[in-house]
Amino acid sequence: MDIKQFVFDFVAGVVHPKVFIETLEQCPEIYDWLQSIVPEGLTCYENRMVLDRFGEEEPVSIEIPYDIKVVMIDLLNDLSNDRWGTYLNIHSEISELLEAAFPNEDIEVSEEIEETFNFILTAIPEYIGGKEVASIIDDIIDSVPQHLSQTARAKLCKEKLREQFHIEQGKYPKWIQHPEWPVGEDGVPMKFISQKAKKGKAYQTMLHTEFLFEDVKTGEQRIIEQFT
Repeated sequence: MDIKQFVFDFVAGVVHPKVFIETLEQCPEIYDWLQSIVPEGLTCYENRMVLDRFGEEEPVSIEIPYDIKVVMIDLLNDLSNDRWGTYLNIHSEISELLEAAFPNEDIEVSEEIEETFNFILTAIPEYIGGKEVASIIDDIIDSVPQHLSQTARAKLCKEKLREQFHIEQGKYPKWIQHPEWPVGEDGVPMKFISQKAKKGKAYQTMLHTEFLFEDVKTGEQRIIEQFT
């Protein structure tokens, strides 16, 4: 593999971000190459656990010499982002690294990921998401004709989502944290039934919310818990 060309192709939009991430995990040589081009003096931040004045551990962000593995771990584990938010951040990070490392080269930086991310903000309701349904959402986005206006595409996408996720009469989960929509045994999104805030013995005084979902095919139910 021509590693440099592979990375440049990712930045140019030729290589899909999912493929880039999977290949990066399988080929540590890509990490080595990326680290080798880091400009002198570049830094990043790493989260570490340190002891506070009471002797208890607390997370602290520490500035260190730029380490591509540390940066990628942080980006991939950022739960505040959905899949395309993560894709966008990784693409931006690698693009900026290439531009800093090769200032005299004409580097093509694709805007496709950012455009997809911006479209998702308008087309995907904030209550739909989660690792189990990420590929389903991607398939729905890809199924919407590109020749339509963004408004028409967003409307059609929402209609497909409501159908695929069995949303009726505006009934959907009000997540406490990030969406964690589950799928049934056949890989189809389960139907949201109800949610209830509880304070159970198992969690002592911690308030949590139970989200009840049901497999529309088998009737099997599943509870997703989120804590306040």
